[in-house]
Amino acid sequence: DVYINQKKVTSSWKNGANEDVTYIYNYWKTEGSRWTESNKWPHPTSQPSYAGSYNQDEGVHKFCVVAVDRAGNRSDCSATYTVTYDITPPTAKVVAPANGSVVRATIDITGKMTDETQAGSHWFEIKGNNYEYTTGAGHDNGTDTWTINWDTATVPDGTYTIRYVAKDKAGNRNDVNGSVVHTVTVDNT
Repeated sequence: DVYINQKKVTSSWKNGANEDVTYIYNYWKTEGSRWTESNKWPHPTSQPSYAGSYNQDEGVHKFCVVAVDRAGNRSDCSATYTVTYDITPPTAKVVAPANGSVVRATIDITGKMTDETQAGSHWFEIKGNNYEYTTGAGHDNGTDTWTINWDTATVPDGTYTIRYVAKDKAGNRNDVNGSVVHTVTVDNT
């Protein structure tokens, strides 16, 4: 399966060695719909490959290719390819610690994320007082709550921001247009 965040889908394929083919058809369908003819090309033996572009609505789409010979006989659909067009970023938020809280010692930082199609990766970013830390990528299982430990004794006292960033399989990120951050004050004195 392929996940994309651009409306235009381009597919390409190579023709077979059968010189009796007169046309190549490209078909597509959305979940629960019937196959729809999208493009029709004459099949000159000098053209080794074809490409078609389609503007699709957000959702899951399937594509296949059908060949027609001079007698009008149609082949079965080629291998079916699935493309998910997704422009909706996942949601991700810091659940704990509470925004505006004062923290000390080792604390739990918890984030929750959801995505309508498939989550890709997610991570925490902690910044403040000349300190920047980004965790490694979190789990890859759709809807998730993830908790990490942060030893605040390793950083200077002061104000820090915590952001939970998520990126889905189509490449959409929740932090492109700004995302909610929690601000905490570290006070280990």
